[in-house]
Amino acid sequence: MSTVASSSTVITSELPTVEEVKGWSREGVRNFLREKKGILDLDDNDIGRIYIQKIKGSNFLDFIAADFERWGIPGGPAKEIEKLISQIQGVQENIYVNADLTVLI
Repeated sequence: MSTVASSSTVITSELPTVEEVKGWSREGVRNFLREKKGILDLDDNDIGRIYIQKIKGSNFLDFIAADFERWGIPGGPAKEIEKLISQIQGVQENIYVNADLTVLI
């Protein structure tokens, strides 16, 4: 079994929770994308395009690759953002599953 992660895999402990993301301003989303731009293959212009769409944390998690592409983000980075959003949402789901299991034990 390989222990090498793909370049698009982010260690889940480094990801914010859904609730944290929902509390972000536009600047919070921009700062997060800047932190992850190497993994996402974004440049500053791409991040600027997202920023001018007035994306706050409360709606960032609702977007898919096609939305980002429509704003001029290339397909590869758009898909990477979509995967990252799924990972953030998956972390939240895992928290709930683990909490439920703890209650059952």
